Amino acid sequence: MGMSTWFTIEGSFITFAILSLLRATLLFAFLFTTYQKTRNTRYEKLANIPLIPLFVFGYVYDVFLNIVVFTPLFLELPKEWTVTERMSRHIYSGDIDSWRTKISVSFCAVLQKFDERHCWQKGISPQEVLAAWRTRK
Repeated sequence: MGMSTWFTIEGSFITFAILSLLRATLLFAFLFTTYQKTRNTRYEKLANIPLIPLFVFGYVYDVFLNIVVFTPLFLELPKEWTVTERMSRHIYSGDIDSWRTKISVSFCAVLQKFDERHCWQKGISPQEVLAAWRTRK
């Protein structure tokens, strides 16, 4: 395998990973924005019926991304099914200086723009957890 082949494979994977993350973010944004707009309205159940196949597809895509994109990104095999569960484990692990925690907080911050309680555990946001750990040091 020559050097040019290696760059082509590596470049293809990086492009694939970036495009996959963008697709997932757009799908997540659409689903949760639509869901929150219809929540607590008269048409909540009726409006969310067309979203069910997209939620199923989104979950399967999330599992796919966790295995294919986030395994090399985090340099570890997944212990959870979804990306959110994996990022939550890193955030709430207590190791705030870990590069995995920093990546997880960055991704969760983007997702929380569309679903404000995304990546939360026990009613506490990732940002509150990190702030509390920083004050303990």
